[in-house]
Amino acid sequence: MSQNPNARTTQLRQQQFLNGLHNLMAKRNTPLPPFLTGVHVPNYDQARSSWAAIEPGSETGSFKLADKDVNLFKLWGLVFAHGGGQVLNSNNSWGQILNQFDLPEEFPTVQANGATSVSTMLSHYYMAILLPFEESYRKNLQETQRKANMANRQGMMPNMPMGGGGGMGGGGGQGQAIQQQGMALNPMAMQRMGGNPINSGMPVGNIQDEVLDSDIQGIKRKLDANDLDNKRARPRTDGQDGAALSLGMLEKSGSEPPVSQLNAVRPRQQPSRRKIEYVPLARDVETYGGRDLKQIENEYLAAAHRRTMRELDEWGPIDVEHLTLSIRSRLSTELSYALTTFTLLSTMKGPTAGSGFPIYQCGDLFDEVLDLVEDLAFDGAEPSIEEAQSAENPNTFTNRQLMNAVLEVETHPFAALEHHQGSKDPASGPTQRPANYILAVVNIIRNLSIINDNMDYLARHDRLLDILFRLGKVVSRNGVPTPASPALSLSDVILIRKDTLYTLTSLSNFIRLPTTSPIPKSALRTARQAFELFASYLTDPSEAVSPLACAQQAGVPLGPNMRPPVTVEMALDIFDKFSQPDQNRQVLSKAISQPSLWLFFDSLIRRLPVSEADFQVTMREQWLSYVERITMAIYSLVFLAPPELKQKMRSDRSLGCKSIMLRLLHRFMISNPEVRIHLIYSAKRVTETLKLLDDALDPFENPADSSSTPALSFGMGFADSNDTGMEKGTGILGGHRDFGWDMLMLKEVLTDDVLWGELESLVRIECQ
Repeated sequence: MSQNPNARTTQLRQQQFLNGLHNLMAKRNTPLPPFLTGVHVPNYDQARSSWAAIEPGSETGSFKLADKDVNLFKLWGLVFAHGGGQVLNSNNSWGQILNQFDLPEEFPTVQANGATSVSTMLSHYYMAILLPFEESYRKNLQETQRKANMANRQGMMPNMPMGGGGGMGGGGGQGQAIQQQGMALNPMAMQRMGGNPINSGMPVGNIQDEVLDSDIQGIKRKLDANDLDNKRARPRTDGQDGAALSLGMLEKSGSEPPVSQLNAVRPRQQPSRRKIEYVPLARDVETYGGRDLKQIENEYLAAAHRRTMRELDEWGPIDVEHLTLSIRSRLSTELSYALTTFTLLSTMKGPTAGSGFPIYQCGDLFDEVLDLVEDLAFDGAEPSIEEAQSAENPNTFTNRQLMNAVLEVETHPFAALEHHQGSKDPASGPTQRPANYILAVVNIIRNLSIINDNMDYLARHDRLLDILFRLGKVVSRNGVPTPASPALSLSDVILIRKDTLYTLTSLSNFIRLPTTSPIPKSALRTARQAFELFASYLTDPSEAVSPLACAQQAGVPLGPNMRPPVTVEMALDIFDKFSQPDQNRQVLSKAISQPSLWLFFDSLIRRLPVSEADFQVTMREQWLSYVERITMAIYSLVFLAPPELKQKMRSDRSLGCKSIMLRLLHRFMISNPEVRIHLIYSAKRVTETLKLLDDALDPFENPADSSSTPALSFGMGFADSNDTGMEKGTGILGGHRDFGWDMLMLKEVLTDDVLWGELESLVRIECQ
């Protein structure tokens, strides 16, 4: 029974590949062992060879790795199909090759060189044996391509004869150039006509039959004997030996007459009937992840010499009153002009760093913009604070839930053709959608908030915060999240909430809520809506996880550049700054319900590190800052909590707040002295939080430590008061006295009287 033709062809290719590999390595004075190439090497001594560590495979052309045969020809084809050895190294993608050889990921035992990874050892073998072949192949292939392109361009020059009596057998004509190019790009034709896989640039490595045989199969189909008889009407021209061109000539081995004879047997007598293939020229680009980094660098260098953004004083005179009147007119063209000009002004820099458009000098313009937003966004009045509190649901919609709701709606068939809330009214004519004006104004406010001179003015404006929070408000209608403003869609609200978060990043240090008695309803509404905004980014159950799980959710490989989610960091930072002033705490304590406080507290505790892997992630600077912000936020929540809620925070066994905080404190304090200096700040925040949990009194109504000063005035911790008496406590850490005394004996604690006093009061148990 005869052997499969495809199998014979594959064996022939493999042997030619091994011969070429042997010749190349022999020229480099590093001949490969005969069991790898099947070529005898005179005076070869396996014991003294540099390849002595390679274990022979069960058949020629293979070696053993992890007790599995690795075929060199197959390995070359797989690696070349993935872009080459250097690409696999840079992408750390050698693991994709293991499955093709049924190789395990790890060696059963540590190898003599200390290696445990099979993919790493496979890459070393490839780099030592096959990388020189790959480099030589690529170099020759590029040279062949370059010569073919030059021949193609010469053949297409004007006034050059297209053929003649010699046909394609003549030298220098376009037909010969094209045929040479075709054979240079057709590895199988070069192989069967005696070409060397190294010298001719033959891509012998790709073992996929449909790729290897794409060119030769096309030639076979075109030159099939029956097709030649049925389709070609013009007479054929014999070659030098009188034989017509046939498919058998393409099947000749390397020892038979080479390419020059093939050129002589296929002359064309009618140049107009010649079939010409035009191959487009393509520049050779080294890309990384699909991006041409060199081109990007060149663009950056060119951008440095371009004109920079114009500063504010280069804009020329702007009539602010004209802008105000244009906005007040509510005409579409006037609004477009005014908001576009205002947007450009808000982005321009001033003559000094941190300066820009001084909105505090244009109060009428800013008030008119806020009036425009209220007119477009709200038809009716905002419900009273009593109605809002009665209908308050502590499980507010989180940002993740809003994103999922938008995704679900937008993925419906023909979703863009359906009419939703916030869509443009078809009867309104050629005007902007109302939400576009609102988004433009919110963007202007965000741009103005980063200018230092505007921060205090915007933070203390009596309407700005209330309007921003009302724009981002979401209500539940039949269980579906719906924007409170009828002019906005849910996707608009998500953008507004994010822009509001960026705006508050600049303004949170300057926000002071009024604390007059009684507290104004607008202040209570602002405090409650601000708290709901922060909670929407922090309280989602699927996102309130430990640092390691949080990093894994992002889908980014663990590394030094890994960092927490940006919006989560922003929400924590803003809440810490917003809830730090005492007057803001007084308003928050009146506006926020206990269920909302508990939900926020529960989510923050679940974000703290628990396992050893979590603490390893926390040792990075970005994640340490993230944990510090969480502890600061927990401190503020404990401060706002009434005594009965504090008791729940201490005693809830399912949450385990006390155990988690103690473990965090112990890891921060009992650590390497070189690292402890960076962790002592976080340890102080944890200690102050435990001290607050230990105190069962209401800081807004009861004095602390028998002094006449309310605890509220202490600010961060209970150590800023003039009270010099001994710290008192109920011994919340009394059951962990070993840990407690270890921390008390640390140098950093002994030199800090405040920290030592608070820790000692948490460990000490007083008998009544």
